[in-house]
Amino acid sequence: MTYRIAVLPGDGIGPEVIREAVRVVEAVGAATGIAFDFTEAPIGGAAVEATGDPLPPETEQACLAAGAILLGAVGGPRWDREPAARRPETGLLGCGRRWAPTPTCGRCGFIGPWPAGGPCGPRWWGPASTC
Repeated sequence: MTYRIAVLPGDGIGPEVIREAVRVVEAVGAATGIAFDFTEAPIGGAAVEATGDPLPPETEQACLAAGAILLGAVGGPRWDREPAARRPETGLLGCGRRWAPTPTCGRCGFIGPWPAGGPCGPRWWGPASTC
């Protein structure tokens, strides 16, 4: 059996961390005989730069076709002045809206107020809020 994993490297340190996470999953697969099929797709600032959309339809389709999603860091100061619809965190929020009820999206640990200028407006997230 082959397990499909959508790989969303994201921005900043995200691609570096996700690259190593894929190596770990590949090592687990080699040690256990489990096969993994990785599909990489852009999200966040990388997606804005490539397509103008922080969560492009191609990325959504890759995630829907996968049994799991490896998601890297999203955002950075480069996109702080973008309108809310083009900000990297909007892609992350879209991901959470679509997959939060499923095991694909884990738990987040936001503590403190969401920035007033962010796409959610001022909002409080507890230490175990769902994405």
